[in-house]
Amino acid sequence: MQAPASTVSKSECQEKSIPAYGIIIVDLNNTVIFLNQQAEELLGIAGNYVLRRDVKNVFDDPSLLNLIADKTPYYGALRALNGRLLILDFIPVEAKDEIIIIIRPVTGVSYRDKDNELVSPNSYLWQFNVFESLGYAILIVDKECVVRYVNENYTKLKKIKKEDILGKPLQQVRPAVILPQVLATRQPLYNVHRKIGEVEYVTDAFPLIENGCIQGAINISRDIKVVQNLVNMFDKKSGPEVKQVGKARYTFQDLIGCSGSLKETCNIARKAAQCDLNVLIQGESGTGKELIAQAIHNASSRANYPFVAINCAAVPQDLLETELFGHEEGAYTGARKGGKKGLIEMADGGTVFLDEIGDMSLVLQAKILRVIQEQVFRRVGGTKEIPVNVRFMAATNKNLFRLIEQEKFREDLYYRLNVIPIYVPALRERPEDIPILAEYFLEKYGRNLAKPCPGISPKALEIMIRYPWPGNVRELENTIAYLINMVEGEVILPQHLPQRILEKTASKNGGSSSSYLQEQALEAERNTILQALRTYGTSTAGKRKAAEALGISLSTLYNKLKQLGIEI
Repeated sequence: MQAPASTVSKSECQEKSIPAYGIIIVDLNNTVIFLNQQAEELLGIAGNYVLRRDVKNVFDDPSLLNLIADKTPYYGALRALNGRLLILDFIPVEAKDEIIIIIRPVTGVSYRDKDNELVSPNSYLWQFNVFESLGYAILIVDKECVVRYVNENYTKLKKIKKEDILGKPLQQVRPAVILPQVLATRQPLYNVHRKIGEVEYVTDAFPLIENGCIQGAINISRDIKVVQNLVNMFDKKSGPEVKQVGKARYTFQDLIGCSGSLKETCNIARKAAQCDLNVLIQGESGTGKELIAQAIHNASSRANYPFVAINCAAVPQDLLETELFGHEEGAYTGARKGGKKGLIEMADGGTVFLDEIGDMSLVLQAKILRVIQEQVFRRVGGTKEIPVNVRFMAATNKNLFRLIEQEKFREDLYYRLNVIPIYVPALRERPEDIPILAEYFLEKYGRNLAKPCPGISPKALEIMIRYPWPGNVRELENTIAYLINMVEGEVILPQHLPQRILEKTASKNGGSSSSYLQEQALEAERNTILQALRTYGTSTAGKRKAAEALGISLSTLYNKLKQLGIEI
């Protein structure tokens, strides 16, 4: 199974205050099943080279491979890889069937050494500003085990003053430390657990070797909450991307318009509400895909049960699994006591709406597919199969066939979801609905703002109809909200419209009103025919059904396809 690079970009991570860490997921057979773009960049590897292959193609360090093989938690392995100093955390999940590797760069450091050994304190690597930037507790001794450097984090963690330890033999002031053993054996020690009061931390110790001679050793201690906080950060800040479990707000009465294409969409949606089959809703951004999903839910037999919506593009993929499936107590360090229900479990009896499904990683696609097929799932870190009774609806503005060809979307998941396909037409495909929608939004915002509702002049309305509305109904609504706040008179005139609309329609304003209306009529007829063909297909049998639905003969349909320039 191939997995794509993560869809969460660095800028998106920064906006959510989640660092752009590299993520690698390895399965039970030590096969790499996922890595994101940050991991590729940090390690200098190509995803298509290591995906579906042994993890040895990523790491050749035996100590790292042992950590992966052990399937035990390990936080803060410091390694020089690809000319960079990196920190790696190993987190087993799902009863140790998989292990997630989080890769974090130590910024401002370049490292190259043919023997892959950490170099002496005299090297540029060990400049004090680098130690301070790590955020970890650092102590360095020379070959006689005399303390030559400690940073502020170390003194805070150990509750000791610098002057009480600097320049003194380490064993006199810290008799339980592990550095003497590292100096004696010239071998590093990893993942040594310690606890001071309520603070649990782990320590790594490395020999400092230069030209084959031991020069000293370095002790690096880390609070294991560093990684735990990354997971909990999203758990505490689940914003609009994960909507509160509850009733859907919208019904079919909230679908505004009279166009043939919208009516066809609503007819299919109403039929979908009468059964319990999965639904895939496709359409451009801003067309109202979730509104359709909520209307179907509210008209279905599941209306009295939860409607749970989650935006698969807005939630970092590294954390989406926990949000969907929940986790057991002890699934990872800091996991909520007693475990946590996921959104799928909370939606039992109701509907799960996966918005922007095209942005979900292949790893999660496989797990969602299993829930759809078996109606059971396991929490992260759990072994118990939990039965669930949910209906799945999904939406996307992407071409899923193209993603399937690019091996970024599972074909079997597509057919599981696409039992009832629904296409939501773009606003430019139903221009006859623009006046109705404009009037509806004028009344809505006038009522909310307790302001008189202005009218729209015929010329301004004609310009609005000409405008292609790339943001669809959402853009139209925002435009009306802007106008009702800005316009002081009783009529919205062309000069009141936003500049982008005037500029986009300027070249089209020369035609007469009658010719323009004829153009719009032809465009509406063209869109209605295209909608019928999308519904019934373009085969001969599909065209015959489309013609029947349109109330015309098959020969008339062929003539109209030719007249309207529709190529099938």
